[in-house]
Amino acid sequence: MDAGTAAGRYISDRAEPEHDDRAESDENRPLDYDLAALPPLRGLPCVVCRTERSSRGQHRRADDGLCEDCRESGRPGIPAPATDALREAWILARCSYTAATSASPAECRARLRADWRHLGREDRATVTRWVSDQVD
Repeated sequence: MDAGTAAGRYISDRAEPEHDDRAESDENRPLDYDLAALPPLRGLPCVVCRTERSSRGQHRRADDGLCEDCRESGRPGIPAPATDALREAWILARCSYTAATSASPAECRARLRADWRHLGREDRATVTRWVSDQVD
C-alpha cells in the first residue's frame, strides 16, 4: 500500500468531531493587538502592585518582593528570612505574605496561581505543598 492510499484510508475512516472546540464568540472577536504585543512577564511580579520588577530588584540579596516604586513609597514588603536561608524559605515567606495581604481566600489563590506560573519546577512544588498544608 502506498502512502497516498494509506493517508486516504486514514482520513475516510477517521470520525469527525460533533462540534468545534472553539467558542463561537472567539470567531467574532478581533485580536487585541495591544495585548498580543506585550512581552511575557520576566520573574515574579511585585507583591503589592503586581507589575514587573527590574532584573536588579529580582536579584537583591534580601528580596522583599517589591518593585522600585513600591519600595521608594515605603510600602511593606516580604519580611526577610534568615540570611543563610534556602530558596525554599524565600518562596514560603512570599506565600505567607500573599496570604496575609489578600482580601479574601479567592484573591490569595489567584495571586498564588499567578506567581506559580512564573516559577520553576522545584519552586512550584514548594508553593503547591504550602497551599495543601494551609487547607489541611
